[in-house]
Amino acid sequence: MALKLPSIEIPSKGIQKQVQDILDNKSKPVGSLGYLEEIAMKIALIQQDSKPKLSNPIMLTMAADHHVIDEGVSCAPPILTWQQVENFSRGGGAIGLFCKVHDIDLWLVDAGVNHIFSKNPRIIDAKVRMGTRNFRHEPAMTHQECEQAFTKGMEIVNRFHEEGCNTIGFGEMGIGNSTPASALLSIYTNTPAEECVGPGGGLKPKGISIKAQLINDAIKLHGIPDDAFEILRLYGGLEIAMMAGGMYQAALNKMLILVDGYITSSAALAAFEMDNNI
Repeated sequence: MALKLPSIEIPSKGIQKQVQDILDNKSKPVGSLGYLEEIAMKIALIQQDSKPKLSNPIMLTMAADHHVIDEGVSCAPPILTWQQVENFSRGGGAIGLFCKVHDIDLWLVDAGVNHIFSKNPRIIDAKVRMGTRNFRHEPAMTHQECEQAFTKGMEIVNRFHEEGCNTIGFGEMGIGNSTPASALLSIYTNTPAEECVGPGGGLKPKGISIKAQLINDAIKLHGIPDDAFEILRLYGGLEIAMMAGGMYQAALNKMLILVDGYITSSAALAAFEMDNNI
């Protein structure tokens, strides 16, 4: 059963000439800012404003555990998922430093960490369950669980949008989550699993081979549905589904979206497969 979602509108290009005239008439050689000018144009078109602004930017780092690590696809212990969430909530880690330097409000989201957190004003409790199932043997999520994660992501993003945020970054934390991310990349793009897997947090060649074989075994078991949401349900992760929902809502709200890394990109790919206008 497909998830019913509102359609995302394609931004009008009616203001494109106006924005280009503004860029070309700055006190600089025409086109001299290169890619920065392309970004400025994209932002203007997304916001439908010739004088775009970045308002109340936030970073959502969504976290969950994955029981697929039972197959030996991670060299790091699962306890690191919740420990890093705690660390990030205190401003630690690369994401903590990035947000501090750029004055971005950092929030952590517990989508499905196999741990009960103490009350923490920086951790949003959106837990669906204590981690996804081992998709080598059974679907990662039930339809209800995946839909709950996806729609919760939409709700969280909408809440921040209503508070004045128009720029939102997505990041993740989840030991083992490069395996579901690789599975999604392989299936959505029809690319062999062997070309989609990598060392993740530091796997050696044997571990990388195990990861590819696991994905191939899972595909033999579950097949490849026509529906993008069903693919996400079978092979994804709770944090990936929640990020995909958040990105979908951000696109509906005409917000700017920053995508942080490989796993987060798999969520963006899932959202794109649900509506190519994102």
